[in-house]
Parts: sequence; C-alpha cells; structure tokens
Amino acid sequence: MSALLQYNFTISERDTLFDISRRTISALEPGAALSAIAQALLPLPGIRRVEVEPSADLAPLAPGSLAWGEKAREPRYFSSAPIGSRWGTLRLYFSSPEKMSNPVALARFSAEQIALALDLFALRDKGRRMRQRITRVQELLEARKRRLREAAR
Repeated sequence: MSALLQYNFTISERDTLFDISRRTISALEPGAALSAIAQALLPLPGIRRVEVEPSADLAPLAPGSLAWGEKAREPRYFSSAPIGSRWGTLRLYFSSPEKMSNPVALARFSAEQIALALDLFALRDKGRRMRQRITRVQELLEARKRRLREAAR
C-alpha cells in the first residue's frame, strides 16, 4: 500500500485501488486475477487500455492475450511499471494525463498488486508440487518397507 499512502488519489481512484486488492485476493487463477484488475481499472476516467507484457515466468501461468480495453485507436499516453522483479510490465494507456491525478503512481500500485497476486499463485503451485513429491516419496518408502518385511519372512 506504499503508493496508496504516498499520493493523493481521487476518490474514484482510491475506491478502485481497494477494489483491486479485493479482486486479487479472491481470484482463483492468475489469468482471472489479471482480468479482474484490468476490469477494475478500465472504468476510471481517462483509462482506455490495460496491457501486461508478460515475462518468460508469466507466460505459462497466464497464456493468451493480456490486453483489455480499446484496440481500434491507440491512446496517445501511457504509464508503465514493472510487475515485481520477474513477471513483466504493466502498461496503462489513457486519453489525457489531465484526467488522472497521478498515472505513474496508479500504474505502480496496480503493478504491485499484480506482482503480489502472481507471487501468491506461484507459491501455491510450488506447495502443490511439493505435496505431490512428498506423497510420491512416502509411497516409495512404504513400498520399500513392504519389500523388506516380505524378504524378512
């Protein structure tokens, strides 16, 4: 919440930032989290398009197009922020910088929220893989114990 406390956002921007936090926590998969964040940002005045340029780490988690909003005509202005250190870049395209109180801060905060959500998904996936590995090792250990008991008879 560092960006939220540091800058003076308008009421609608502040409500959107809280909505982004709620949506990222409740999302069930990375692609749904990204889409939910984009859908929260698009109603803000001036925002025309939300794009995520994925890194190699994000591409397998969220395949497909990572762009939401207008595609017909490209907005003239954009603000970008890195999504953590390994997930890619968030770009917010807007029609006029005057309609936003601080587009850079909004992009940074949104990117922080996306990074936190993606880190959470990555940790959940790692935990699932570790539990599968533990189960497999336990099965191998039980099979080995069974063979030793049978050999001892």
